[in-house]
Amino acid sequence: MKRIPLLLLLAFGACHLSTDKKHIAASADIQLLLDCYADLKTDTLLVTTPGTLEDSSSVYHGKLIDTTLLTLLPPEFGPSSDPYYACFKFNLDNNTIGLITRCPDEYASSSIKLFVYHRQGNTITFETELANTWGDAGDFLDKSSILYRTTGKEWMGIIENYVGSEATPADSTTLGFESFDYYHVKWEHQRLDTVSRDSSALTDIFRRISPGADKKVVTLQQ
Repeated sequence: MKRIPLLLLLAFGACHLSTDKKHIAASADIQLLLDCYADLKTDTLLVTTPGTLEDSSSVYHGKLIDTTLLTLLPPEFGPSSDPYYACFKFNLDNNTIGLITRCPDEYASSSIKLFVYHRQGNTITFETELANTWGDAGDFLDKSSILYRTTGKEWMGIIENYVGSEATPADSTTLGFESFDYYHVKWEHQRLDTVSRDSSALTDIFRRISPGADKKVVTLQQ
């Protein structure tokens, strides 16, 4: 009878040690993933899908992420026939790191998404798609974003979503159309919130900021 408490203690110790090893391994893998990303060196950034995905000179070409690290992403993301690319990382606040990542979409790795690494909890969440471009049978989408840090050191962004369909032959009843929608987002309370959908007001702001963001020099630090 006296040996039972000792056995229980040893069993508890073994389980605890196993958990610690798993946590340490996960932390090491997270660091390997973070090291794939270049440090963002600007407070304003225009996010667009590269015109040519194979263009290695584009700042959004990114660095290929090893498939063994994809298990660190949320469950809905993972190995695909098209690869994932690490683009930029930046501190959203003291606890979180934004990870701008080029991901597979229906046709190619054209979708640039924002993932967030939470130091507390050692987890990665998906927040939103920042940019994408595709066309199919006359339908098209062209999404881009501007991320910027306010004077109060808060990260915000404006997402432009341009969708449409080309006009069909004259004997068809289907007409072409196009639509611009804008979303104003803000990082707060450990998540990305939409603070405005007023496209009429956001259009001018996006256009005004966009040229300046496009001309900014983005310094990469691998």
